[in-house]
Amino acid sequence: MSNNSLKIVQNELNYWNRDNISISIKYEKYDLIGTMLLPTNINIELKSYENPLIIAKVLFKQIKLNQNVSTPFNAPNWGK
Repeated sequence: MSNNSLKIVQNELNYWNRDNISISIKYEKYDLIGTMLLPTNINIELKSYENPLIIAKVLFKQIKLNQNVSTPFNAPNWGK
């Protein structure tokens, strides 16, 4: 498994820090799609070091994947 997959499965927080802004990403809910466990709720928080309050909080729900399977008899649809 890749590091990204392990982070999703382990429900870890991922941080990105730049100057005085911190972004945290938390995967809150998962659905089994085929053989993959994919996050369907992603919580993103932006915080400032100068002010401990959350600047913005975004919750994504219902992440949908368009899965196209290519066979020898049809061409992949790269446009979707």
